[in-house]
Amino acid sequence: MSVQIDCDVTVRLRAPFLFPGLSLNGWGYDATALRDAQGHPLLPADQIKGVLRAALAGMLADAGKPLTALEAIFGQPGPDQANLRGALVFSDLRAEGLSTAGTPSTRVEIDDKTPDAPGTVREGHLVVTELVAPPGAEVQFVGNIYGHAETEAQAVEWITLLRAAATHISAIGSMKSAGFGEVVSVDLSRPKMVALSAAPVAPPAGRVAVALAFDRPFLVDAQRVADNVVASSETVPGGVIKGALAAALRALGHRPEEDADFSALSIAHAVPEGASRTVLPLSWVWLPDEARFADVLTDPGLARGEKQFVTRPDWKTAQLEDAEKRRGVKRADLSLSDRAHVRIDPETGAAVDQALFFTTLVDPGQTRWLTEIDFGAIPASQQALYWGTLVAGLDRLGSTGARATVQVLGAAPAPAPVVAGDWLVVLETEAVLGDPAEGPPAEVYGAYWRDVAGAEMTGFMAAQDLRGDYLGMRGAGVYRPHFVTLPGSAFRLRVTDPARLAELVRRGLPPRLGKTRPGWQDCPFQPENGWGRISIEKVGA
Repeated sequence: MSVQIDCDVTVRLRAPFLFPGLSLNGWGYDATALRDAQGHPLLPADQIKGVLRAALAGMLADAGKPLTALEAIFGQPGPDQANLRGALVFSDLRAEGLSTAGTPSTRVEIDDKTPDAPGTVREGHLVVTELVAPPGAEVQFVGNIYGHAETEAQAVEWITLLRAAATHISAIGSMKSAGFGEVVSVDLSRPKMVALSAAPVAPPAGRVAVALAFDRPFLVDAQRVADNVVASSETVPGGVIKGALAAALRALGHRPEEDADFSALSIAHAVPEGASRTVLPLSWVWLPDEARFADVLTDPGLARGEKQFVTRPDWKTAQLEDAEKRRGVKRADLSLSDRAHVRIDPETGAAVDQALFFTTLVDPGQTRWLTEIDFGAIPASQQALYWGTLVAGLDRLGSTGARATVQVLGAAPAPAPVVAGDWLVVLETEAVLGDPAEGPPAEVYGAYWRDVAGAEMTGFMAAQDLRGDYLGMRGAGVYRPHFVTLPGSAFRLRVTDPARLAELVRRGLPPRLGKTRPGWQDCPFQPENGWGRISIEKVGA
């Protein structure tokens, strides 16, 4: 039986030290300290993980031992650009007992090469950095390591190796060559080890609302801002939650990837508390002569061109904000954490060329994320297994390996009833509704709605984009990105089979490529993973 490992990590440093953030905390600084949302200085997870990995690699190499344990703990590059994740996850370490205010420290380079100005400061070589503690002070940073091992003996071996590697670390952070970042000690507590288990528990309803509380900043559903810059989504996709649940089931000895019932389990995207799932339809327009908003798909006069209107790309910021307020679109006030990452060459100790990248994480603070779990298509015996595993807590979510505590809110509200007639359908999340190679958008979308809802599409206004196209630049072979329809895309439908539309409201829109529905192995945009969610409004009601 697999065991869960929890181990506290304490690092004591002698100031000065610097773990630079990307946000300037005051005028005149060239480098400032990385802090969390509450202003506490941080020793980032990448730093402690990186120095421990380098120390352990050197220690094993010197002893002529294989790197099996190193690769198991920290992971390793995998085939086809895939990375095999390590068994242990490292958190950021937070400084204890420090003020949230820093003090400036200056460094200069002395010019000893100019004959007429020996001993003077070299022009352009003054650096002002932020110190969070006075020179000579000892500062304690505290965090944790967690993960899974196959046996207690393996867990003890890993922690013992990390303790030994910690004794080889003399400095950490930036500007070590100038004497910064002296390590006084690195202590790993006696690991807490618990055999992984989850008691089957029946869910309280067929559709359950839950809240997730995350223990650290996370990076999920990353958007590539530039070639070496990625930013986390503030929404946690249902597929991320379901993937963490699958990992928990796998650790308990199950094989969810071969379980058709697990594939049918539906988890909605989790949105931060205080934000809404509501989106502004692309069909909304501004009528300048009447100083109001209208929907081009539901106003007959607009459809016939009887009134002048302005579409969203030409709106002013104030108009967009007003439209979102009227629609009920709300966003949570979240803190972001910018990080810089670089790979170090173990031979030279210098940064590897073209191995610098930046990430923007979402710092959850005290915010919870709200989602819904739909057990409607799952047998009762499997419902208890999935629910019992879920409420026990999830871990390893996203790139930072965040842990989530699950809080039960009760039965999810039932969707509004659907009747025959005209309906406006608005996408709340991305969906794969066809391939542009199949024909013009009107034909592709019309065929989709006939296929999945038995409905006639009488109008639409939609936007599309590619997802995953960056991967086509990596590795060899042919990669086909997914062509998605974006949130806010709106469709007017004439519905004659209300039950089919009601099911789509409850479960989401299945992906379609022609007449084929690709499975989760081929397309991640499955309604069971939170994609293809819609809202509906009766036209003329």
